[in-house]
Amino acid sequence: MKFDFYYIHAVNSAIFLPVFAGLPWLSMQNKIRLLEFKGRLDLLFYVTRGSMEPRLNEITDYKPTRSWAELFTRVNEDRGDDGHAAKFLRLLAYGEKACKPFEEKDGFKIKGDMWNKLGNMVIDSIDGPGEYWIRNAGWEEAWTHVADRSQL
Repeated sequence: MKFDFYYIHAVNSAIFLPVFAGLPWLSMQNKIRLLEFKGRLDLLFYVTRGSMEPRLNEITDYKPTRSWAELFTRVNEDRGDDGHAAKFLRLLAYGEKACKPFEEKDGFKIKGDMWNKLGNMVIDSIDGPGEYWIRNAGWEEAWTHVADRSQL
């Protein structure tokens, strides 16, 4: 398994939205505009990278082996990555906390232990063979150097 280098930037930049939302000098109209532009840019990333099909079962069926503390210890020891994995883990841990009050509402697909499973998947991805990240996950060419997985 691998994560798309471009998609992780869309995810990682979401951590700034609460900061913008909390700025008292920024009008509500501009806060809404920033959120709309963020959504549009994320959709643009998704479409231009080949529109990878979401597979929630990849997360729900995953067997995590590490706690959040172990994940952060592991990623902080990594000298081969330039911080992308650490930022990705930070956002996933934040997402778990921020979304918890809303996870029973319609539309929240990532909930409960799925956040930690995703964190484990990130570490397993960068610990796996080959490059840390792939690029353009929706295109077949992106996967030519990634070993097939029997469950797929």
